Amino acid sequence: MRKISSIGLRRRKAEHALQRIANQLLQISNQSKPQEKQYLEIIFLNDQEMKKLKKKFLKQEGAHDVLAFPEPPNFPHPEKKGRNLGEVYLNSRFLNQFDQLVFLMVHGLLHLLGFTHNHKSDTIRMEQAERQLMEKIILPLR
Repeated sequence: MRKISSIGLRRRKAEHALQRIANQLLQISNQSKPQEKQYLEIIFLNDQEMKKLKKKFLKQEGAHDVLAFPEPPNFPHPEKKGRNLGEVYLNSRFLNQFDQLVFLMVHGLLHLLGFTHNHKSDTIRMEQAERQLMEKIILPLR
């Protein structure tokens, strides 16, 4: 029998809980088009992997807590119905800090929905959306 590591178990539990929360958030954010099914992928990476991803795609050095990459328009996904918004990469060092993981996932989802923090006005708008979504989330028992 294969032994399951505690980090692997925490990761699976967190992935499951975050996916349920992501589904809630997608329903909230998709109220204008309820007929369109949307989904996103949540991926955990360690510090080293996050640094590599950040350097490769953002051309920046250092670790990051969350990275989000929107799905290119019309990218085919015959195995799934609906619209893939993209991928949210979360730093696995937050596996023991579930509330922080939820916040980072919300932040990543907002990036997939087009929010940025390039300018002060963008940052204010994004922080306001983060607060609104965090207030609406029903957190699962862990």
